[in-house]
Amino acid sequence: MAEEIPLEGRLGFALGHMLNDLSAAVWFSYALTYFAQVAQLSYSAAGALVLLGQVVDGLATPLVGMGSDYMAPWGRLGQRKPWHLAGCVLVAVSFPLLFGGGWGLPMGPTLELVYYGVAVVLFQVGWAAVQVSHLALIPDLSKSEEERTSLNALRYGTTVISNVLVYLSAWGLFAQAGEGGSDDGGEERGLGPKQLVPFRVLASGIVAVGTVAVLAFHISQWRLVTQLEEKRGPLVSKRAFQSTQAGVAAAKAWLTTASLYYVAVLYMTARVLINLCMVSWSCRAERAGGTDRRFLAGLLPREFHRGCCPPNLQD
Repeated sequence: MAEEIPLEGRLGFALGHMLNDLSAAVWFSYALTYFAQVAQLSYSAAGALVLLGQVVDGLATPLVGMGSDYMAPWGRLGQRKPWHLAGCVLVAVSFPLLFGGGWGLPMGPTLELVYYGVAVVLFQVGWAAVQVSHLALIPDLSKSEEERTSLNALRYGTTVISNVLVYLSAWGLFAQAGEGGSDDGGEERGLGPKQLVPFRVLASGIVAVGTVAVLAFHISQWRLVTQLEEKRGPLVSKRAFQSTQAGVAAAKAWLTTASLYYVAVLYMTARVLINLCMVSWSCRAERAGGTDRRFLAGLLPREFHRGCCPPNLQD
């Protein structure tokens, strides 16, 4: 079967999840440390905020999936891209709020916790909308298993690149901040409210790069969808025209499919391990480096180096 999706469309599709990937790398790796050390929240409050984010994500993901499946196409944006665009706006607005320290707004302890809670909810709802709608585009764009696999591979390749970019950027920002301070006192070496600026710069840079990637995605997909619709008609999920009864029957059919649970268990196990590893990096850095910001920023690149290079090349 001839390839329907040109290289430009494939690369443009891969960029559609880059804002999510960049922000997720910071969220999972640095959120706990940021809330506790820089925002000066209690450890219990920091953990509660991270837990709130995961709960909201778990609730929003199926709701966004059902909404994008059954929503009628919205003009030239189609059926999936309105959800993607709305999610990107929420992520771009809420992410700097999360890692901006309130941007100088006067807040008491209770109001500050509410502020971060609202930002977390907005971020996770937006993140889920982008993730689900972007992934759901794959079967809409192609009916070929090979092409779907190729799009998935490019999508996850962008995730790896985004993670590396975030950790290298954090390394550079914290190392530069460390050179400007004194090494004589633990307060100057460690993370604290004074290190808010690197987090603000990192969050703003992620939003800037992610916004460019989102624009490239929507422009490339606009062209790609136009080409594909000329060949095979509107790219609309059949569920958009199903009755409620037919939708319930389709859901029951899925829920009685054994392979659904096999894949779910495999994926959830992998995600739990990955998320635990990413969250534990900052905790490990705090214990091993005494919250030294340069140790924290450099730990992840060093671990990438250890994992990718042979032992004889690591010294």
